[in-house]
Parts: sequence; C-alpha cells; structure tokens
Amino acid sequence: MLNQSYRNANRRVVCLAGVLFAAIALPAFGGTPTITNINTSTTYTSLQSAINGASAGETIEIGNGVLFEHDILLDKPLTIRGQGMDDTTIDGGGLGGVLSVGEAGAEMTLEDLTIAHGQLNVSTDSGGLFVQGGAELIVRRVRLLENASAIGGGVGVIGSEDPMTTLFADSCEFLGNTAGGQGGGLGIGAGHGADVTLVNCLFRGNQAVGPGGAVSCYLAGNSVTTINCTFAENTSNNTSSIVVAGFGGQIEMANCVVVGVPGTSVLDNGGATFSVQNTLLAPDVSFDSITDGGGNIFATPIFEDAVNGDYRLAAGSPGIDAADASAYTMAWGGAFDLDGDPRFHDDPGTDDTGAGVPSDLDMGAYEFQGVTVAPCPGDIDGSGSVDIDDLNALLGAWDSNVGMGDPRDLAGDDGLVDTDDLNVVLSHWNATCI
Repeated sequence: MLNQSYRNANRRVVCLAGVLFAAIALPAFGGTPTITNINTSTTYTSLQSAINGASAGETIEIGNGVLFEHDILLDKPLTIRGQGMDDTTIDGGGLGGVLSVGEAGAEMTLEDLTIAHGQLNVSTDSGGLFVQGGAELIVRRVRLLENASAIGGGVGVIGSEDPMTTLFADSCEFLGNTAGGQGGGLGIGAGHGADVTLVNCLFRGNQAVGPGGAVSCYLAGNSVTTINCTFAENTSNNTSSIVVAGFGGQIEMANCVVVGVPGTSVLDNGGATFSVQNTLLAPDVSFDSITDGGGNIFATPIFEDAVNGDYRLAAGSPGIDAADASAYTMAWGGAFDLDGDPRFHDDPGTDDTGAGVPSDLDMGAYEFQGVTVAPCPGDIDGSGSVDIDDLNALLGAWDSNVGMGDPRDLAGDDGLVDTDDLNVVLSHWNATCI
C-alpha cells in the first residue's frame, strides 16, 4: 500500500501524463473503429459490449482508428486484436483505467494495438492495463502510451497465489507512462504470486515518483523476467532507479540494453533477488546490490539515432552478437525482434561473443541487421585496399593541417599530415579489407 506522500505525489504526476512525452503522439487517423466478433460476424458499438456478448475462445477484432473507452473489464478467455500499434488505439481519455483483466485460470490474448491515456489514482490499479485475480494474459505487439496511476502507470499487476497471475509480453512498447508510486512502465506492488515475462520490449520515457522508473517488482512470490529489452530515458524521483526489486520481489534480467541519465541505477532495494547477465549497461547506470550472472558489458552503446528515440544498435556498437541465446529461447523468444526483423542475424564484422547456440544474438529489443565494416588502417579513399592512391592522397596534403577526423590524419592524433600518417600507410601497404 502506498503511503500518503506517494498518493500526493501521484496527483502531481498524473497531471503531467499528457505532456511528459510530447515527442510521441497518436497516429493521425480519425473515426471510430469497427468492433467485430470474427467468429459470429457480430458488430458492436463498444468493446465492453463485444466482450459481454462473446463466448470463450472467440476473437474480437478492432479496426483502424481511435476507440475512446475506459473501465473495460475482460473476464473471459478471449483474443482482442487490433490492426497494429500505429493503426488501432483504445484511448481512456484520462477518465479512468483503460482495461482490467481478471479471471482465475483463464488465458486471454491482447495484440496489435495501443492502450493510451488511462488515468487512475487508485493505489494498485494501472492506468493502462491492469492484470490480477489469477489471470493468464498474453500480450503481443501492444504499445502502452502515456498512462498514469499510482503503481504501474502502463501495466499494473497484482499477485494471486492459487492460481498465479501471469503475464507474457512480447514486442511491446512502454512509452511515457507515469506512476505516483512505483513502476512507471510496469509495477507489481500488491499480492503474492505474480509471474511476468517481458521479451523484446522497449521502455522509454517512463517516470515514477517512487522507485522503478521503468519496472518495479515488490513482495515475495512476485517475479519479473526481462529478456532482450531496451531501457532508455526512464527516471525515478525516489531512488533514481530504472528497474528495481524489493521486499522479496525477484527480477531476472538477460540480454538487455540499459541507458540512463547520470546517477540512475538497476537496484535491489532490499530483501529482493535481482540477477543480471549478458546485458549492456551504459557507464551512467550503476549496478547496485545485484547478482552478476556473467557476460555483462559496461560500455556506451552506439544507437542509430538516440536523439530522436531510435534505440536500435548501430554498426560497431557493443552488444551486437553478444547475448545469451539460451536465455532468449527459454523465455519463448520468437523469430523476430520488436521491429519485426529476424533475430539471430550474424554481423560478419563483429566477433560472436554471445553464449548458447547460436552465439550471434544481439542484446536489446532490436537485432542489428547490417554489417560492421572492420577498420582498414591506411585506406584513405575507402577502396578496401592500401595502395598508391592512398599514398598520393597523403602526399598531396603533406605537412598541412587537415583537422582532426580527416581521413588523411591516419594516426588520428593531431590533425596534421606528417610522418606518423605516412608510417600507417607504409606499414599496411597492399593490405586488403572487407
């Protein structure tokens, strides 16, 4: 249960939910989407009425557009399917939680849509997606966007001992969600007996007033497994923690990429079990009271365009061909990454340092699809060989200041073309590179 300061903080944070992540906006499509039970061909005017009218095992399909609806209860084994994260949105309009899932022992599926702008002040429910009561929920290709609550702004989970509450999420995005307490993106803060597995997921720009800007897992019997996930721009006012476990909670992290602002951490907040393996942690992220499972890399990732939110690993980045394939397959990781690109792409320009078979799986939510070109010292013109053309290019600028970073400054130490650079050409004469 949150204390009074967390409740007060929640009121402040919820007010920011609509503006915290202004860089992300809903797709520019209009109109109310169609809602159809594809087994009976029956159409409905609301998702709740479609759920109420459906029988176990049936599929409800939502068309293109934005469905403004909140306080939806899914309490039977159904599949709810949209047309894609960019095409179908269920928007709570800030009027309440969007979707609550709870039915002991019933397996439900949610896929190919966005859940946005759910807002609750209740301490344990989530603004976006709330999972409890022994539910078994599978979530694929779902975006949780700018939802707010006290615990688990994007997704809130409550444990249940018999049966357990289980959530499996693959290729999902948690973007700009806020929590007045813990777990801006996803939080478990009540009950005992929740098992959450996250594979190929992106947590970006989530915020918590309490611990766990991205993910929090508290209380014995509750566990979160994060496999091949990417964490970026997540903040926590309380402990500066990105991912946090405490009071008996358990987190296992493997094959992830974690970046943050200076002072942020991956944290065992006391009395928890937290292990990390084969994960790329940026230098700004501390590693506090964590069991090191091996294979971790402490280095700065190279991203395609982090300034604009593109956190795919770029050529030459640490983390390429360095993950644990066994951890991925044991967590039911599939053939594709968050972008829908093939997993296990071998970059011939990077040594395979990963564990398991094959040993070329990448860390993070995205698989690098290109080729890292190996350095070719002395190859000024980029022809792939060191020859007379490179020598002429060097001599043509002899004893001049071409500036640091110029390809003719081969020694890369002063911006001048001199004997140091000539020695690079001569020592690699006739060399060829890929």
